[in-house]
Amino acid sequence: MLGVINEDEKWGNNIFAGLTYYTLLAEQAFNLNQTEIFKEAEKNIKNLTDRVKEVIQTVPDEKDKSMLGSWESFNSSRLTKNSMTVLLHNGACTFHKIGRYEESAETFQQALQNGVNITTYGLALLLSSLWKANKKNTEVLEAFAKYSPEGLSVNELIKFDLDLTEIEW
Repeated sequence: MLGVINEDEKWGNNIFAGLTYYTLLAEQAFNLNQTEIFKEAEKNIKNLTDRVKEVIQTVPDEKDKSMLGSWESFNSSRLTKNSMTVLLHNGACTFHKIGRYEESAETFQQALQNGVNITTYGLALLLSSLWKANKKNTEVLEAFAKYSPEGLSVNELIKFDLDLTEIEW
């Protein structure tokens, strides 16, 4: 994947592919205790996240009009606001998995402010990140009320992160 990313820096999907690659690499290096690889991945994540934020500010909102799973969809540009917010969502999940809870919560907030449709898994990690970063029960409850879809139970979130059982729901 890195070969494809490095092949053409002007490729329209370079940011999307690069950030996806480096978040996966960071998670792997973290789990394998590969400090140097982790530090390099972290540096690239920071640079690419800054580029994602720039794209979000400059690219107009555009919905993908191609059919999901189609060749056109597969080959379409990921240089859209929607794709960039998905990257932020996925990056926030990775930050949580590597124990960077403040960065995770902050990145989730950026994605949410820019219209990402947070997944149940993502919501669980957002709430867990808020809890682990500050241990403020009210902050977690407010975020749950604000971002959870109607009818979502706390038990559905707990299955993704058992630390959510520490919160006074």
